[in-house]
Order: sequence, then C-alpha cells, then structure tokens
Amino acid sequence: MQTYMAALKRILVGAPVETQESRPRALSPLRALPIFGASIVSAVVYAPDAVVEALREGGQTQAIPWMASGVVVIMLLLGAAYRNNVREFVDTRGDYGLVSRHLGTRGGVLAGASLLVDYFLTLAVSVAAGVAIIRYVWPSLDGTEVLMGLAIIAVMVLTALRGFRQRPRVLAAVWFTFVATVVT
Repeated sequence: MQTYMAALKRILVGAPVETQESRPRALSPLRALPIFGASIVSAVVYAPDAVVEALREGGQTQAIPWMASGVVVIMLLLGAAYRNNVREFVDTRGDYGLVSRHLGTRGGVLAGASLLVDYFLTLAVSVAAGVAIIRYVWPSLDGTEVLMGLAIIAVMVLTALRGFRQRPRVLAAVWFTFVATVVT
C-alpha cells in the first residue's frame, strides 16, 4: 500500500526537487507576463462586464465610454506600478519582502495574508468568468459549468504542486488562451 501511495504522490506532485533547483530563476517576458499580469487580466474581464450591465439597466449607456477609458487608465497605472516594483525591488521576495522592508515584519505578514485572500478570490472569479466565456463560445457545454470550473481548478492545483518548472509554461498557455478567447 505504501508503494502505491508513493507512486500516486510522484504522479500528482512529481519528483522531489533538490534545494539548488528550487532557487529563484529569471523568467522570460513571455512566461513572466501571465504570472504578474493575471490579476490585471482577471479584473479587466469580469469588472467592466458587470459595470456595463449595471449602466445599461440604469439607463446610463452614455457613461460606458468613460468607464472603458477609466479601465484602460487603471490598467496602465497598474502595469507601470508592477514594472517599477520589479525594476526597483528585484531581490525583495515580492510584495511580502517589499512591505517588510519598508513597514516591518507585521506589515509584510499582513500583505502576504491579503495577497493570499486576493489570490483565492481572483481564482474563483477568474474561473467563473472563464467558464462563462467558454460556455458562451460553445453553448453545447451548457450545464457543465461546475464540472468545468472544478477541472480548471484541479489542473491549477496540480500544476502548483508539480513545481516551479512546469508552472510558468502552464500559466502561459492558460493565460494566452484566455486572452485569445476574450479577444475573439
């Protein structure tokens, strides 16, 4: 039984990673973009849709172009902020390190906890928006939304468990497919 569990663990999680292999590595722009740009894309996909629907229901369709311009400005500001953080604080271990350096350990822990909650909510909303888009593109999949969402989350969890090498590739494939689907 123990060898069966070890084999199952190796299939799901992968081979153990040596300490030297787990050290941070620089990512190419095509692999870094999905990792750092995921929250921007997810916000752009579901938020404007909800705002446009609310504006239509309220009879305020003339405000839609202003809202769209605001979304573009916010995206540009977020992109500039991310770019600045990456260039200025290369060795700070992300937002946790950046906040810890300037506000102390408690601030860093609070930033890390906030990001964890944000990631869970972003995952939930992004998967729901992605499934809605998939169902819109392929109406024959109506009624399989929960199954599709669970399958997407399962793939993401398994990818995260498999380690550092596969994650950027899978995220890039998912991200670019998602962007292409939204553009289409």
